[in-house]
Amino acid sequence: SIAGNGVGVSDSSATGLVSLTAGQGAKLFGNTFTGGVSIAAGVQDASLRFNTISGGVALLLDSATGVQVRDNRITGTTAALTQAPLTRC
Repeated sequence: SIAGNGVGVSDSSATGLVSLTAGQGAKLFGNTFTGGVSIAAGVQDASLRFNTISGGVALLLDSATGVQVRDNRITGTTAALTQAPLTRC
């Protein structure tokens, strides 16, 4: 889990799920994530670039705002990209 403002991870690899859980301005650049990436509600202005992301659901966006996803290779066995369903009141 990653939570914090201005946090960065680059040129690394992880085999389990990588979760951005809180904060703003996180930067994930040039990584290999084979267990997927989850970006939770409350995360703001995260940037994912030049990563290789894979997993059952490779990238899960859950109501995060201002997320930039550019120049990545994203593959999933179930889904490459999923947005969590919106709850209506």
